[in-house]
Amino acid sequence: MQCLHASELMSLKLDGLLDEPDECRLKVHLTRCPACQNHWAHLSRVEALFADAPALVPPPVLQRNIMAAVQQKSRLTGIWRRSSLLALGMILATLALIVPVMLVIMSVATDPMVVQQAVGNLVRLTGLARSLSGALVLVLRALVGGMNWVLLPGCLALVMGMLLVWWYLLHMPKARA
Repeated sequence: MQCLHASELMSLKLDGLLDEPDECRLKVHLTRCPACQNHWAHLSRVEALFADAPALVPPPVLQRNIMAAVQQKSRLTGIWRRSSLLALGMILATLALIVPVMLVIMSVATDPMVVQQAVGNLVRLTGLARSLSGALVLVLRALVGGMNWVLLPGCLALVMGMLLVWWYLLHMPKARA
């Protein structure tokens, strides 16, 4: 048996979790290994010191603070997880709308200029989708980080502005070269 494995077995024995075959192997190893004998003696002394010590109960305020922090982290994790799913859904919805339209345009268009404009529009729409998801992240950070509701109208105005730009890009007159 290796000393590292014996050390793990010593910890299990102190915790009362060591089964009989492993306990026998540990005893055999301890009879042959002076380093592990010293380690076992040290662990046994430390265990004896703590066995007689009374269990301390933390102050109620400490328990409340810890539980509040755990609940806050759990709430933030849930919000982040939901917002990540929402952003992923927005990206997938954007792709579901853009890709078929672009495929139709590219299959019908024979003029390279039309294809180039279609690709340009696709790039602009992708950038807009990225900006919208960034705006969504800003809104969520405003809501989560300290509940600063003042930022929410500004973020919503930013989203509305992005939507207006998107509408303009879709309906702008075609540039003639």
